[in-house]
Amino acid sequence: MKNELFKKAGLFFCGLILTFLFVLSKEQFVKAEEVTLEVGAAVDYMGYGTNYFYIDGELAYCLESAKGTPANGTYEGHYLDTNHLLAKASYYLLGGPGYEQYLKDTLPKGWEEESLAYCLSHCILSYIYEGESNATGALIGLDSEMSKVVVDYVAYIKSLPAIPRSAIAFDRQDLNFYFSREEGCQRTEVVTVLGDEGNSVTLPVPEELFLVFEGKSERYTGEVKIMPGEKFYLGGDVAYNNGGTFRIDNLTSDLKREWGLFVVVTGAGTQDLGRGHLLEVNSAPVSIGGTFLPQPELLVKKSADRSEKTYRVGDVITYTVEVTQQIEKAVAKNVVIEDKILTPGVKLQKNSIVLLDENFQVIPQVSISVTDNSYKIIPDKDLFLQDVTTGEKYYVEYQVVVISDDLVGKEVKNQVVVTSENTEEVETEEVVVIEKPKEITPSDPPSVTTTVTNTNQNTNQNTAKSVVAGRSSSPKVSVKTGDKTPLILLIQVLLGSCVAIFVCGRIARKSKKG
Repeated sequence: MKNELFKKAGLFFCGLILTFLFVLSKEQFVKAEEVTLEVGAAVDYMGYGTNYFYIDGELAYCLESAKGTPANGTYEGHYLDTNHLLAKASYYLLGGPGYEQYLKDTLPKGWEEESLAYCLSHCILSYIYEGESNATGALIGLDSEMSKVVVDYVAYIKSLPAIPRSAIAFDRQDLNFYFSREEGCQRTEVVTVLGDEGNSVTLPVPEELFLVFEGKSERYTGEVKIMPGEKFYLGGDVAYNNGGTFRIDNLTSDLKREWGLFVVVTGAGTQDLGRGHLLEVNSAPVSIGGTFLPQPELLVKKSADRSEKTYRVGDVITYTVEVTQQIEKAVAKNVVIEDKILTPGVKLQKNSIVLLDENFQVIPQVSISVTDNSYKIIPDKDLFLQDVTTGEKYYVEYQVVVISDDLVGKEVKNQVVVTSENTEEVETEEVVVIEKPKEITPSDPPSVTTTVTNTNQNTNQNTAKSVVAGRSSSPKVSVKTGDKTPLILLIQVLLGSCVAIFVCGRIARKSKKG
């Protein structure tokens, strides 16, 4: 509602300006001038007649049929206001700029001849000048049918457009470009040309821009003629002159001359005369300009899929690149994303690279080229990234595999560089660390008996499984221990000891007896 009020106020203000310009324009028509009158040949029509008249060499008309013909000589006269019906009639009658387009083809049969067309024009002008009354001498010599023709022509002339004046304006002069995704461009609001029908203004549209008439699709550059009442807007490439302005000054109407009717008063007893005339005018200049889309600015973030950023040989690292445009109302055109792995020893998975939108839907209109451990994403056709307030984002996801043992204890670095047709280059890095394999140790050390099972076949299988799982491991150790002696064994030892003692005692006693 507020915008509508502003629009109406703007139109009202422009109307006031045009009115002011028109008033200035009319002032030049009220000044008295001396002119030279020449009476030409007589012309007859329906038993009556008039003469050709020339004022300063230009065709003029008798405005009072019943009065006498004035003599050749010098007379004083003045211009009528262009809003006067008499001036308007002279514009459309024979000798006026509107005659060919509006009136010539409507003449009654038998009056197409130029001399009779002149006579009919004389009767129409006299009828208006004498107050549109049948009691005047304007209709002398005409039958009832032609008298009605005169009256009807006066009504017709009243319905025709006003005499075009040179003043012209735009309903808005300061424009703001905005992004139109449907048209794939930046464009302005719609502008309406204000002025009289028959007038026009020629707008020199720079080759970097184009003009489109509302409701049409054709794009125009160079010198474009625009008529009052026509609506248009200006457009250009999204990347053109971001943050800049343009202005076209000193635009003037294509109508360099305005039509006026000069009336000569020849005396009380003789006919007043009227001469239509085009006068050189200098219309007030107008301007139009605008502000282009702001300069966009990209932001890029990159992250690995583990928050601790530690991996081992054999692990798969999933990277995510996030690209946004930070400046409100700005638009980045054709964003290019290039990513390079700076550390050898990992392998980029070519088929894992994908470009996604903010809804994680695949963006298909791009080409992805891979060279060794780097890739580059380039749009196949125009793509546009609006600012973060719209929710728009780009995501790139891809994977690499850690394949070299030489990376253990070292960092893996990669760098992403992002640019577009209308932004500065931005970049960022992501760094992850490759850890040593985790060693597996028994929870309790062996105390009595240790059995180790370690075949080459089992070692290779376990190592392969560890690589796939993303870690390295030592060979498996199998340990068996005995911490308690069975009771029967103790009994056997005790019995054996007793037997040994008994035998040793017997042997000792025999030795003493002997």
